[in-house]
Amino acid sequence: MDDLEKTIERLKRRVSRERVARAEAEELLEQKSLELYELNQTLAGLNEQLERQVAERTEALEAERRLALELAEIDQLTGLKNRHSYKRALELAFTEAEHTGGQFALLFIDLDNFKTLNDTYGHGGGDVVLQQVSRRLKALTRESDHVARLGGDEFAIIARGETEQKVLETLAQRILEAFREPVVVDHRKVDCGVSIGIALCPFHTSSEHELQRFADLALYAAKSQGRGRAVVFERSIGNAQQMRMALADDLAASLDADDLDIHFQPIVDLKDGHRVGLEALLRWKHQTRGWIEPMTILETAKESGLFAKITRKIIENAIGRARAYLRANPQLWLSINIAEQNLRDDELARFIVDTCARLAVEPSQIKFEITEQALIMDIQAARGFMTDLEKCGFRFAIDDFGIGYSNMLTLSRLPFHTLKIDRSFTHGVVENRETQTITLAMIKLGHALGLDVIIEGVETMQQAQIMQMLGGHMAQGYLMGRPAALDTLFNPDTPSAALN
Repeated sequence: MDDLEKTIERLKRRVSRERVARAEAEELLEQKSLELYELNQTLAGLNEQLERQVAERTEALEAERRLALELAEIDQLTGLKNRHSYKRALELAFTEAEHTGGQFALLFIDLDNFKTLNDTYGHGGGDVVLQQVSRRLKALTRESDHVARLGGDEFAIIARGETEQKVLETLAQRILEAFREPVVVDHRKVDCGVSIGIALCPFHTSSEHELQRFADLALYAAKSQGRGRAVVFERSIGNAQQMRMALADDLAASLDADDLDIHFQPIVDLKDGHRVGLEALLRWKHQTRGWIEPMTILETAKESGLFAKITRKIIENAIGRARAYLRANPQLWLSINIAEQNLRDDELARFIVDTCARLAVEPSQIKFEITEQALIMDIQAARGFMTDLEKCGFRFAIDDFGIGYSNMLTLSRLPFHTLKIDRSFTHGVVENRETQTITLAMIKLGHALGLDVIIEGVETMQQAQIMQMLGGHMAQGYLMGRPAALDTLFNPDTPSAALN
């Protein structure tokens, strides 16, 4: 009996322990379940917060991506579309035109004389001009037009919708008219015209490459015809460009072969007819086209990047061929024309000095002629170029005086020694009293500034007599002699005959 009670007691204690353990386990399980629930709630909150942050960051990244794409297609200076955007828009325009049978136009726009303006006012001033130009272009075009800055002072418009030639010419005229109003740089009004070239798709071509080339050719034609105008492409423009390119190749070959010639025109003293100077003039006889006009030669040189080279060739050959006559006649001088582009050639002055030293010719016998127009285009460059050479003894003449915009203040501030009155006054001086009065005033102006005065374009004895009566001392023209090779002007065996 005792054993049974003991067994029962042990079972009771065992059951009690198991109940306590079960209660403790249940309590622990409940506590852990509560902790797990709270943890799940925390994780759910964190997950929601993370999802929200991911969504916000994704949206921000998408906005940044869209902004980056937009900025990648925007010209940061002007706010217009850039070249990358232009290329995509042009491709899209061609695709739409091909699929729908539509049409569009491409306009290339260049600022006239922007380099001169940039040189005068600096890059900051140039940027101000580009920003004003961009605002005007944007204001003048339609919402459907794609206006882009391609770089530098080059702009393009892809015009959709109505693209009949008359509509485009009207748009171009509106642009030209808008740019007749000066832009403002440093509180100064500055003229800044534009030239426009236009090509149509598919009227002219359905090729992307050709359309751009045709618009570029039309733009070139606009600049060649005097700038400040719009030209619609024509096949004749392309043919003319091919001829210009061929002429440029021939000019380069002639330069390398030293086939260009220099002729000289006498400048004489009106009192006794003695030769006091010679003007060097460029001549080129093409193998198939015959004699090429000097202006055509120089324009071709500018277009083909040969201008600096041809200038040096003219200077070197002119001085080299005239050296014997200059050395035999110390009072004789040689005149050589200098163009606007030469004034900004930083190496030209040193080349001139070195050439005279190498050929043993006195700098005082070399006179460089600069037109009024070249002065006005870049007065600062002219002053620097002239000052550097005057220090070495070279002299200067203002050429074609009377048809440009220079004034007494300009003349007095630059180291000129000679004033050459334009031939247009000579042609009218016999019959026209007003021309005589103006010519007299210019001669007196030159003398008042201490300048020698040369009358250009004298072709008759009556013109020479009137000019001498008005106070002119020296003259140049067909009456005194046409441009010719030196050996036809003088006896090559007796250089001192130059003054006889």
